[in-house]
This record gives sequence, C-alpha cells and structure tokens, in this order.
Amino acid sequence: VLLHAPPAVQALQLRPLLLALSPWLMCHGHAVRTYAQLVMWTLLQRFPPEERVWGNSIADLSYLRQMLEFMRTNVDLVRLRKNIGDPILEWYPAGLAHPARVFASGAEGVCLAG
Repeated sequence: VLLHAPPAVQALQLRPLLLALSPWLMCHGHAVRTYAQLVMWTLLQRFPPEERVWGNSIADLSYLRQMLEFMRTNVDLVRLRKNIGDPILEWYPAGLAHPARVFASGAEGVCLAG
C-alpha cells in the first residue's frame, strides 16, 4: 500500500517499514521470508538508495545497497521474482473490486478470485 500512498506518507513510513521488515528477510520460515524479500525488492526498486527520500542516512544506504545487490544476483531470488513476484506486485488498491480485476489473470492483472 505504501507504493500507492501520497509522497508525504511514503517519506514518513518508508524507513519504519524497512526497519520492521529487515529481520524477516533471512528468516528460516520460507513463507515469511519469501514475501519479506519481495516487499523489500519492490520498495528498493521504487525508492533506490539514491533517492532523496533517504536523506543523509549513510549507514542505512550501505545496508540497502548491499541488500539490493544480493537480491539482484541471488539465483533463488531472481527465480522467485519471475515465478510469483511479478503477478503479486501488480497489485494496486485502485479499483480492487472491479470485475475486470477480480476475474483477470496473467500480465493484465492478478486474479483475485482464486
């Protein structure tokens, strides 16, 4: 939802979200780790360490750059993004209950009907 929030909300909530998400990135539980990594990847794609939203956070930027590089080069994460990440990341809240969104599938939209 943060991806679709107004810029002021994004700037306010991005850091706390990533701090809360970080411990789960290497969690032993695959179901938790998978989605944490997908969310982190998406946020870092939308708000790369070079963005102004990060301000002067030198230590945070180093961590984010290392995490981004790991996610770019890790074979399992690349495969995960291709297999399930892209359809999940197509989600956006606008018009969520519209029939075209509920019954869509493939590149045009995520099928919410199951």
